[in-house]
Amino acid sequence: MRLPGDLLERFRGLAVAPTVPAVPVPSEAPAPELTPVFAVLDEIEYEARALHEDAEREAARRLQAASVEVEAVFSRWQRRAEAERARAEAERCGAMAREAQAIMRDAEAEAERLRARGRERIPALVAEVTACIEEELG
Repeated sequence: MRLPGDLLERFRGLAVAPTVPAVPVPSEAPAPELTPVFAVLDEIEYEARALHEDAEREAARRLQAASVEVEAVFSRWQRRAEAERARAEAERCGAMAREAQAIMRDAEAEAERLRARGRERIPALVAEVTACIEEELG
């Protein structure tokens, strides 16, 4: 970041040459008329650096707080996702159990139907077998 003093820094140590009024020449001390300006600029630069350092510390603090908040939010959503997965798994298992029960009921009903059909056919088959045996014996 360029500070205002950086722009005027080139004038430090320069004085106006007496023979050519508008041309700056190097000298050991700043031009006397610029001394108060440089003093104010030094104060402003000091304040600007202090503000910049404060802003950097505040930014670091906020980044740290945001990082902690992100971790908390992530952890909370991760727990919610795990709970939702468990709920969905339990729902799926329940649906599968209900489907298995329905299949078992259908199978039991079919088995009972087949047993009833067999019971209905037994007297006719016994009569047929008995008739065949009597015919052979008799």
